[in-house]
Amino acid sequence: MDTVNSMEMMTVVMGILSAIGGASILLTLFLFPSMMYKETKKKLRSEESSAQAMEIAARDNSSVSDNANVNAKQPVVMTRETNTYVHMIAMLSFSEAMAAASFAFGFPEDYNLCVVQGVMLLFFQRAKWIWSALIGFQLYRFMVHDRKGLEIWQMHTFCWSIDIILLMLPLVDGTAYGLDSEERGSITCYFAGTEQGRVIRWVFIVYFLPLVICTIIMIYIAYSLWMRFRYLDNLATQNDATTHIKRLVRTMVMYPIATLITTLPNMLVYIIEQVTPEGSIKNGYVVSIMCFAWSFSYGIILALIFFTNSQEAKRRWRSLLFGTPYVDQNGRLVRENDETRQESKDVDNISRSMNNALGIGISGNGNTM
Repeated sequence: MDTVNSMEMMTVVMGILSAIGGASILLTLFLFPSMMYKETKKKLRSEESSAQAMEIAARDNSSVSDNANVNAKQPVVMTRETNTYVHMIAMLSFSEAMAAASFAFGFPEDYNLCVVQGVMLLFFQRAKWIWSALIGFQLYRFMVHDRKGLEIWQMHTFCWSIDIILLMLPLVDGTAYGLDSEERGSITCYFAGTEQGRVIRWVFIVYFLPLVICTIIMIYIAYSLWMRFRYLDNLATQNDATTHIKRLVRTMVMYPIATLITTLPNMLVYIIEQVTPEGSIKNGYVVSIMCFAWSFSYGIILALIFFTNSQEAKRRWRSLLFGTPYVDQNGRLVRENDETRQESKDVDNISRSMNNALGIGISGNGNTM
């Protein structure tokens, strides 16, 4: 009984920490929504007039080139678009936070809570793997084949439709979520049923099979990206665009790699348990629970990757909590250095000199006289 209590305490702690890790990223993106967008240039069709360009700029909250002649020939507007990669990180964090929150239930003895844990755990674990694979797929399309990736709505349709189908399949076969009464309180809830063979089959189909497929995809993509990096490193010319792309890929590829690191031990233990006689793994109960709990260290690693590589997130929090001076440039914060402050002072001095030359004074209450 002491072993069960120790294992349950470990699952609760890991679940809480992982949920906090995922929630910290979501909180950052909620408080600083500008991080979810990027500024892009949009060229209008030649038949569109400058007036139409101004209308589009106003609607999209964007700016139009000041040169009217250029606009008349080829209007260009700056638009705000959702940053696909940041959006995928947000969905990945949401899935991990929800799965980890259900894992933090421990080993529930209440039937209803056990069913909720079984549904949430399996559903959002799969979603986490799918979003990790989608991150790799987007990078693969862009880096290896030089093609545009999926649209955001396409990724949502793909992820959630597959997840919902896999969620419903066991119910069609008469397998319910939760655990039987004699097992509740000793392990994490997943499926209930007296036919152990049917339960094992559905655990494989809706849990480990998607994990194996996503793992194979992520390993192949990681290898392809590594080969592409070797090619880019051997280029004679390393311009700013190449450096920026390599930095982006290095950061984004960390998310699926972290998924592999945290989920492979659990998958390997499950495979060993299925192909070897029962009891062949020493302390199999403890090893199985510990490997499963390790998979929920992902939320912690997710937060570490995000806040280590996102200078924008760190600057936003420093500005909010400690009042660190930054200058907002096109929705991004840059450090306010001595040169920036001097430029601001110069502008103020020029404005004051012009006011004095024009005979405009400032009253004590700050109103123009």
